[in-house]
Amino acid sequence: MRRLSRRTFLQAVGGGAGLAVAVHTLPFRGVRAAPAGDSKTLLVGTNLSNIRTQDPGRTIEVTGMMMEKVTYDTLVTFEAEDLKAPKPLLATAWKVGADGRTYTFSLRSGVKFASGNELTSADVKWSFDRILNLKANTIFLFDGVQEVLAPDPRTVVIRTKAPQPSIVPILSHPGLGILDSKLVMEKGGD
Repeated sequence: MRRLSRRTFLQAVGGGAGLAVAVHTLPFRGVRAAPAGDSKTLLVGTNLSNIRTQDPGRTIEVTGMMMEKVTYDTLVTFEAEDLKAPKPLLATAWKVGADGRTYTFSLRSGVKFASGNELTSADVKWSFDRILNLKANTIFLFDGVQEVLAPDPRTVVIRTKAPQPSIVPILSHPGLGILDSKLVMEKGGD
């Protein structure tokens, strides 16, 4: 059995008292339901206090990933419950080289970030190189990735160290959302 220190006990009692006061003095704002008949709206209640960052390269917590999924786009995605076939999102198509190590993605044209900057392969390369260089929480998603290339503004090439067919579905992970490299660097991001 663990002993409870006096300090921990007083903190718990003080926290509980503070919560009781807050519940009785703060106005309650109830949750509103979606309008009747709106079958395309899903409301999700979650505790946002555990979001540490909205940087996709540094987030692996479930709530953070939920926020990233609606904030950043990825090269591919999955539709509804079909987790067998990745679908294009920022990429319009992809092909796998004969060596099984080269994955070439064609990017959708006309995509603009919230800043107004147009998406190019340089943004994808920058975002993926950032993951590789950060060595943060999401680095495991790129285990086996050797390099990312941007041979032209609409093409991204990912080379792996060995054949890795799992790389295409992995690219749907919210932690691999594509950032507006110009804006991030302008604001001092790395």
